[in-house]
Amino acid sequence: MENSMRRRLTRFLVCTSLVGAAIALMPAGPAAQQQGAATPEAMQRAQEVYQADLQRQEIARNKEAVVQQLMERWRSEIGESQKGLEGFATSFRSANSEKLLQLTQAKTWDAVIATSLGLASPALLGAVSNDLVFTPLTPCRVMDSRLAAGPWLGPFTAGQTISLYVTDSLTANGHTQGGASVCGFPFSTGTAVALNITVVPLSGSGDLKIFPFAGPSPNASIINFIAGLNLANATSAAIATANTTNDLSITVEFATSVHIIVDVMGYYAPPQATPLQTLRVASGIYSLGPGAANNTMDSPACPAGYAMTGGGFTQTGPATDFWIWQDGPGDAGSSFWRVRAYNNSTTTAPVTVYGVCSRVPGR
Repeated sequence: MENSMRRRLTRFLVCTSLVGAAIALMPAGPAAQQQGAATPEAMQRAQEVYQADLQRQEIARNKEAVVQQLMERWRSEIGESQKGLEGFATSFRSANSEKLLQLTQAKTWDAVIATSLGLASPALLGAVSNDLVFTPLTPCRVMDSRLAAGPWLGPFTAGQTISLYVTDSLTANGHTQGGASVCGFPFSTGTAVALNITVVPLSGSGDLKIFPFAGPSPNASIINFIAGLNLANATSAAIATANTTNDLSITVEFATSVHIIVDVMGYYAPPQATPLQTLRVASGIYSLGPGAANNTMDSPACPAGYAMTGGGFTQTGPATDFWIWQDGPGDAGSSFWRVRAYNNSTTTAPVTVYGVCSRVPGR
């Protein structure tokens, strides 16, 4: 596969060079001659746009190879855990060619994380990275450092960073976080989580910072506390893309001894396409007699909250000499379907008109 990919990349680079040379040698047309020759900067921009488009096409044709190259390139950052390998492979495969192009161009692991989370792009309706849907959960404890074992056993001191799972299974890869084993946040489903964080300070004042595992630490704290006073704070936090070796990291600042308790309240996930809710409304039978012309036949109106999105008619009787000159919405913005016909036969034509009404579920 590696040799095949190298051959395709070589053909792509040669093709790109030839196209660039052809563009450079192409004579200017009449419009260009009137407005002056294109500047070198404009030619360079045009060539870059064209090359990027070719790259997207090549990525779309060889997506699995690109995914494997990304996995190998960042394997040391992804880690060798089951969650890391499966999660990032799933995340890369679900990316479109534009995002995969950005990922292949990323120079640092932080840039990979930011691109995967959609932090570098504006929110768009239906975007799978930043137009997220919240799913509430019954509050569930994912970590309690008073009851945990290993690196999750507290208390913690200044400068320590505790990395943990918030996605199921919470005990995967030997995690003993002191909470439940599952809380209802499916692995490799969401990109952010709603939390309630409680601190039990034993000595010293301080604060906590929270951020996606393996991501950059923020310059703002999520909770500030003083010794002897238990505090809690609700927050939402992005998790590591596709849930790698851990989901979240929490850093302790200044405090000399503090326990940390983390409860999950819900999670944010990419939106799923929702089918329209449809119903069919049908008229009674219209009897279109022989020679009947300009006969207007309507379906019932759609119920409140529904919009007319289609319709039609059924007709029995004459197979010939039955003419239709309207089969569509009654008029602009109408909520019924209209059929207008001419029965030029010698027998009666029974006609039923129906409309298809649709709405977004729950609206």
